[in-house]
Amino acid sequence: MILIFGRLVNNFTGYFTPGSTVTRADFQKAVDNNALYLVYIFIGKWVLGYISLLCIRITGMRISAALRLAYLRALFAQPISRVDKVSPGKVSSRITTSSNTIQLGISQQLSLFVQAVTFTVGVYVIAFIKSALLTLVASACIPFILFCYGITLPIFIKIHKKTESMLEEASSLSFEVFNSIRIVIAFGAEDRLHGRYASILDRAAHNEQKAAPLMGCMMGPMFFSNFASMALTFWFGIHQYNHHHISSVGSIVV
Repeated sequence: MILIFGRLVNNFTGYFTPGSTVTRADFQKAVDNNALYLVYIFIGKWVLGYISLLCIRITGMRISAALRLAYLRALFAQPISRVDKVSPGKVSSRITTSSNTIQLGISQQLSLFVQAVTFTVGVYVIAFIKSALLTLVASACIPFILFCYGITLPIFIKIHKKTESMLEEASSLSFEVFNSIRIVIAFGAEDRLHGRYASILDRAAHNEQKAAPLMGCMMGPMFFSNFASMALTFWFGIHQYNHHHISSVGSIVV
């Protein structure tokens, strides 16, 4: 798509440049052909994307189901004394959270990762063919982004792990309450246990709110570096074009 867009830019530049020999019919024909290419690319991407997401989502569901079964088998294989030390609510919460995380990672993140890797490799190959020096200038933001993510991402994961531990504690408490609901009602401990459960959830929510500034620290520099890199790339590309180091304006867009 980027190549076709670059060709469209060249078509417009070649036609509207003063003294151009390109006729209106040639210009219209070239624009129509490139527009059709964009339509065909969209249809192909839509079909292949639907098939890939469907297959990967089914695979993620099967892997998640197999993981739950393997977890339960491993749990039942443990000695009874070891199983009694673990709350059933914590077991169910842990297996659900882990399975859902893996299923989500396979169903969405894996497909996005494959698309991102193939897109990046293809873009860099095309960009180096067009202009290696301009590609290096456009890649100036990558070390900065990696540095920001390297600092903030470990802290973000640590906060999320702590929240998961609190949610497991809340799940364990709710299981024990419902398992002994008659005793709880008999002793009138509903309000006390409700307050304890709400306190755990409040602590989990308060802990998760700490991740909001970190998310801003990750996303802010990333968008800033992207836009700054685009501005630098266009400025340097125009400079190279004016000095005849780049053959066409479309190469700058690509």
